[in-house]
Amino acid sequence: MIPKGGGKPHHLPGSWRPLALLPCVGKILERVVTDRLQELVIHSNLLPKTQYGMTGKSTTTALQFLLNPVYAAWSTAPKKYISILSIDIKGAYDRVDREKLLEILIGFGIPEWLVEFVASFLSNRSTVAKLPGSPLSPILCLFYTAPLLRMVSEQARGSEAPSWLKSVQFYCFAFVDDTDIMLVFSSYRTNCRALEFAHEEILKWARPMGVTFSTGKSHLMHFKPPWSRDPDCRLTVNIEGFDTKNEPVDELKILGVIVDRRLRWTAHIDQIEAKVELQLAILTRFSGSVWGTPLMDLITLYATKIRSTITYACPAWFIYDDYDSLDLCLDEIQLKKLQYKCLLKISGALRGTCARVLEKELVTDDIEVTPTRHVMTHQAKILDTPEYEFLATVRSDLTQSGTSTRGNQQPFEVLENQTRLLRDITRNDMIQKVGPFKDGGREPHGSIRPNSLDYFSTCDCFWLPEMVDIVQSTSNTPYRITG
Repeated sequence: MIPKGGGKPHHLPGSWRPLALLPCVGKILERVVTDRLQELVIHSNLLPKTQYGMTGKSTTTALQFLLNPVYAAWSTAPKKYISILSIDIKGAYDRVDREKLLEILIGFGIPEWLVEFVASFLSNRSTVAKLPGSPLSPILCLFYTAPLLRMVSEQARGSEAPSWLKSVQFYCFAFVDDTDIMLVFSSYRTNCRALEFAHEEILKWARPMGVTFSTGKSHLMHFKPPWSRDPDCRLTVNIEGFDTKNEPVDELKILGVIVDRRLRWTAHIDQIEAKVELQLAILTRFSGSVWGTPLMDLITLYATKIRSTITYACPAWFIYDDYDSLDLCLDEIQLKKLQYKCLLKISGALRGTCARVLEKELVTDDIEVTPTRHVMTHQAKILDTPEYEFLATVRSDLTQSGTSTRGNQQPFEVLENQTRLLRDITRNDMIQKVGPFKDGGREPHGSIRPNSLDYFSTCDCFWLPEMVDIVQSTSNTPYRITG
């Protein structure tokens, strides 16, 4: 047993997490079966497109699915309001009904031998609470909760649904056992009524399945554009066990990212800063300004460990102010100060040392560069893929239903245009400089060096084995490639 984070009281059973020490040979076999099952799911499209938590369905794409309707609704007229209800299945792994799960697998057309393997996997277990230690558990949980996502949309569009509900747009997605229901309509009050209807339908599905929800982890939030001067909406939902006293909330933690209702990301950056401060405190235990770990090793530690904390899921939230003066941009000053503090700590430099000098001497990119590279790389990888087409459809559903008032201000549309331009320029430049690509022999490689600090980057979107850095020059100087 290990304590959970978050400073929860240790006298509560829920504050501890059990460790599952399963046989190594069994884990290898379960991993093989898990991989095969994932391949079947991907190629046959067995699970809903909004079911995340497996290969190709990362937290980043889940957050992008969440944010696309929000940005699109804010970019169109007439005015639309967005509300989200986050619910969590209580003890998801421990409460899976064995017979129900096997019926669901058979209904999805899973091969008989695989169903029998799962039945054996779930049988004669002496400690059901340790089931999450298996690599097979998450994907089985995805199958178990898949009907929930389909059921919410189908019931809202069904013949028995009230007429007012059919005009409300539902966006329901899940990441394993975390489920979020987001609604878009012209009234917050109607959104709350629709959420109550959706929650009641979910309970109808959950009761015979033996699934219960943790009301303490359920939260409601109403999104509000950062430029809006309308009064804050304090309407809540009438759900049994729901804490209406402290709802709706201004911030909601979704998949490790703190989403605030105005999408300014200040609270999330505060969380990043707190995590980095803890990592720096640990670093001081084995390194100082004149003793301990060598400087180059500390630089590597910062680049691989600390900076990865900063860039977690950044393709979803890192919208910076170079995107055509967008209204929906975060403030980079706090991130710049955070990196400066980290570089001072690992280098032992005096306070007041120029940040540019530190970055140059420690061979470290500006804090704007690394997240931008992650953003452009992620966008280039999913461009023109089924996942990208699905996200584009979600975005266009709202923009086509109204008049675009801030169409050029939609962050993901601007990002898409930048990525396509970047990909086309890079492909043409590489063909001109290196020559056409061939199936055999040594593949060309190289890097395009920047002419300014404001650059984009991408990888593998034009069949290169390595990441290639691109710069958008402020002048008319052509791109330069060096091998």
